[in-house]
Parts: sequence; structure tokens; C-alpha cells
Amino acid sequence: LTVNDGNYIQGFPDITILHDSGRWACLEVKRSIDEQYQPNQEYYIQLINNMSFCRMICPENKTEVYDELYKSLEPKR
Repeated sequence: LTVNDGNYIQGFPDITILHDSGRWACLEVKRSIDEQYQPNQEYYIQLINNMSFCRMICPENKTEVYDELYKSLEPKR
């Protein structure tokens, strides 16, 4: 788990998760589902999600996002 530097690449998600299976994911953390995106955040969420897994997570959707994240990091059979 890595907390990304918000000043390095504007809009890049807050957290990168590197799984021992070789899979990875990113999460953009928000205080609320209604919190506004900063410039480039939606772009990076979509770009990274096309490569691996990326979601915005907040208290209102954390259960669903954790479930999706768990499934995305499971090894493929």
C-alpha cells in the first residue's frame, strides 16, 4: 500500500495497492460521495481502471468498493 504524493502528478489517485499476486489497483479517497473531483482525477480514475482497477472510495460506498477490489485482486484461474 502506497500513499501517493498529490503534488507529484495532479489528479493521480491517493492510494496505490500492489498485491503479491502481481496485480495492482488505485483508490481516490473522498470524504463524501458528493465531494467534487479535482482537475484530472476523473481522467486518471478512468485511465487506470482500463488498465487494472481504480475507484473513488468514500464512507457511503466503501463496502461495494472493497468487494470489487477484493474480486479484482483475486488470482485468475
